[in-house]
Amino acid sequence: MTKAAKKLFVAQPSLSQSIRSLEAELGAQLFDRGKTPLKTTCAGETFVSWASTVLASEQQMRRRISDIVLNRQRKLIIGVSPQRDMQMISFAMQRFYASTSGCSVVLKEYDSKMLEELLKEDAIDLALDQVSTDASNFISIPIAEEKILLAAPESYAFDIIQHGEYPYVSISELADKPVILLYRYYSDAIFELYNRIKITPSIIFECQNLQMAHSMVAGNVGVTLLPEYSIKRSHFQNVRYYTLCECPLLRSIGVVYKKDRALSKDADIFISVLKEACSKPAGPADG
Repeated sequence: MTKAAKKLFVAQPSLSQSIRSLEAELGAQLFDRGKTPLKTTCAGETFVSWASTVLASEQQMRRRISDIVLNRQRKLIIGVSPQRDMQMISFAMQRFYASTSGCSVVLKEYDSKMLEELLKEDAIDLALDQVSTDASNFISIPIAEEKILLAAPESYAFDIIQHGEYPYVSISELADKPVILLYRYYSDAIFELYNRIKITPSIIFECQNLQMAHSMVAGNVGVTLLPEYSIKRSHFQNVRYYTLCECPLLRSIGVVYKKDRALSKDADIFISVLKEACSKPAGPADG
């Protein structure tokens, strides 16, 4: 309580009295004073959650009114991980500017971990990335399911289990294949797959760029995992693409924002047009 009082620049007895007055008004105890350090009760947690939402809403209201009074241009700051489909985002931006005016969009590229930090710090409004598993701090709005496929040089002979657009092959086919590791993006998936067949992957090359990894497969260097949109946007004739039979890989992609942050009208419009962009069929291959 003493630390909280210092942070709020008030005397500790004054803060304690304010809390007791609030508890008396609400008819509920907000803190369990029998524990050290002080812990919130269930009623206290509910109050903190509600208060955070109210404060965020007030902050947004003041910002919007200030923009109107000063006739300032609105700004929407969107964080995006580098492996996202920029053509899809470009299509969404066309629809966004056709639906609203007076708002500029700033796009910032960072990896997933940094995007979450920026959301926490209110440095960005939205993040376009895989759906967050941290439901206590973030809200995720799913917009698409992303297939993750095995990319391999055409010279690699695999036993096909089931034919289709992306033929099914067994994970065991990877046992003796050199691996191109997309560091930070699909590295966990690679290690999980090889763990299933109890083999350590033979990593021959590491990078963080989808196009580079794709090009290395085309150069007959090894196999890698790639998102389907990347394959459709840049298809190499000498690369074959497969679905892994035992565990088809899917990732849920969504718009992520801070839990206590109220969305602006511009953010709502962007999410709506982004969903439309994700439902639009991919264009012709370019490679």
